[in-house]
Amino acid sequence: MFISVSLFFSCAEETLVSKDVPLDAETGVMKGITEVHNVIRREHGVPDLTWDEDMVALSEEWIEHLDANNGCIMEHNWDSPYGENLFKANYETSNEEVVLSWASEEQYYDYDSNECQPGQMCGHYTQVVWSSTERVGCAMKVCSTGEYLWMCNYDPAGNWVGERPY
Repeated sequence: MFISVSLFFSCAEETLVSKDVPLDAETGVMKGITEVHNVIRREHGVPDLTWDEDMVALSEEWIEHLDANNGCIMEHNWDSPYGENLFKANYETSNEEVVLSWASEEQYYDYDSNECQPGQMCGHYTQVVWSSTERVGCAMKVCSTGEYLWMCNYDPAGNWVGERPY
């Protein structure tokens, strides 16, 4: 079963991450997550993101806080000046599936009106492709509940009211 603010997106057999593309500075479970973002961003003609350790530290700190204080209930850090996307599942998943779930919200975004379809979410997608965002840093934690919580922070933040992502 899938539990998430994001929509479930089935991964295709073929991976988006090219084996020939040098992966940014990510390590461990985050390896390749910037490239997955960038493949999606390139589809919309927006500049690539770079991996940022400061954004990683913020992501790690916030998901540790969520696990310690509320059992990993997904909650945004409203005091943060950065953009953020959260994802939660009760099964082990890949960073590709996480980013693709956010990107799947594109189907609910109407560029002409610059709005999500009524009753749908598209803000995760618009943050992924926000053209002025330059840096990303992500973290994942297996919570005390056994659930997997992912978070990416984006600098500068996107999703400014009245502005289109690209």
